[in-house]
Amino acid sequence: MVSVSDDALTAFERRGLPLRNAFDSSFDEIMHVGPLSYDESGRLLYRRVIGLSEPYVALCHCLAGGLARDVIRAARQIVRGAVAMSSKDLSPISAEEAEDGVVDPIAYLLFQSRPEQAPPTLAAIAAAVIQDELLRKLRAVSNVIISAAPANASELQDTLYRIRQTLTLGQPVIHIVDLMIGACQGEPTELTSLYLDFAAYAYYCATLQEVFTDRLDRERIIAATSVPPGPDSFDALANARVAFSLDTLLAWRLITQFRKAWSLETREPGQMAAAATSFGQPDASVPS
Repeated sequence: MVSVSDDALTAFERRGLPLRNAFDSSFDEIMHVGPLSYDESGRLLYRRVIGLSEPYVALCHCLAGGLARDVIRAARQIVRGAVAMSSKDLSPISAEEAEDGVVDPIAYLLFQSRPEQAPPTLAAIAAAVIQDELLRKLRAVSNVIISAAPANASELQDTLYRIRQTLTLGQPVIHIVDLMIGACQGEPTELTSLYLDFAAYAYYCATLQEVFTDRLDRERIIAATSVPPGPDSFDALANARVAFSLDTLLAWRLITQFRKAWSLETREPGQMAAAATSFGQPDASVPS
């Protein structure tokens, strides 16, 4: 049993038409497996991770959009982030002192009497994971802009640099969305389309940051995991993540729907949407 892409499934389903390729010759059957629901993501994680509480299961599900492989990856990111945050500044003893075997007695006593540190909070872990995600996407977008239109991308690169500063300073991600909206005037349409993709993903990450905070209580989690899922459910937010593979503007609208259901401030893509639509992204409507 192997996992293949949707493109492979499409090619396989076309067998019998005037088409024969490696997929037709190699597989007996290919089945479409859609994104997991919230409950399915929870069962997947509980079989692999011990002690992962409900808010972190929801964060993994939404980060991954319900894609099983990415749900597991998100859990790894969260665990690594929590471990890294817990291990920071554990000792006032310097590395040089530890190597030489000479330790200041006062520093040693301070270390011994140091109270046990509180574990990192949901908000801190979510912010760290989201920051890492955005920095990865920022590097990728910057590289694509340089290779696609190096002579016309100076303004966009300046904006991306300000975005990196915003992330480094730990400011709310929604500020990145505000920074990007309207920043592509007069740029080539292919760059504007790429910029819209990143802005929409930042809009999604801003929603995660504002939802997964220490104010996410048991009542809110129960409401967001009820069946059937409503527009304020974690499944609705995960569906918005999946929609990025279909249409960026559709994903933006689904995110806005979710933010309205949670009484969060919303944003509109503005002129970026019009430019991207003219480049070939249809103005998709939200399914009823």
